[in-house]
Amino acid sequence: MTASDNMRILLIDDTPAELVRISVMLARGGPGRQVTCACGYAAGLAAITAGADAFDVLLVDLHLDRGDGLALLAEARKAGCCIPGVILTWDEDQQQDTRAMRSGADDYLPKSILSPELLVRTLSHAIERRRAEERIRLGEARWQMLVGAFPDGAVLVVDAAYRVAAAAGSALARLGLDGSVGTDLLGRPGWSRPGSASGPESTVIAGLRCLVSWSP
Repeated sequence: MTASDNMRILLIDDTPAELVRISVMLARGGPGRQVTCACGYAAGLAAITAGADAFDVLLVDLHLDRGDGLALLAEARKAGCCIPGVILTWDEDQQQDTRAMRSGADDYLPKSILSPELLVRTLSHAIERRRAEERIRLGEARWQMLVGAFPDGAVLVVDAAYRVAAAAGSALARLGLDGSVGTDLLGRPGWSRPGSASGPESTVIAGLRCLVSWSP
């Protein structure tokens, strides 16, 4: 399933006509769009805080009645909202793009160039980028947890072909390796496949065989 399938969008604008126009444009981008409209800053922030899990992406106008979309997005981020957000505006100022990114936006679109295809593609990319970042963050957290579980820090991770995928501490030194990811371990002196009596003890984390101890 791609990010564009069954996409749940919170559209925030302070102009009812724009809410209708952009909602229609999203509908024309293909099936599977669930658009919730919020008219104005307060209504948008209330919708975010009341149901953060109900949306996959935020589509926010830059100029709102009580402030601007960047301030709203920054306030939502401070409240713990991690939903990807895309800013819309009639402004053509390129500096707004940089300001939007610094405020926690995932992308920035001028309304003058909007089309159904561009809207859907941009929102899909924002969702996929955020998912990729989350996968990286979780992978780093698992790695740190694994390394921290062993006092000497000697942790070696190999892939299904027994090539080095990652290592920490003295694991590489014990094998006489130079630290290169992708090094083939099979056939090296002192090495045996995981699970044998003389080889490393092993477990599997996130699809990788993790060697958690080594007997030289």
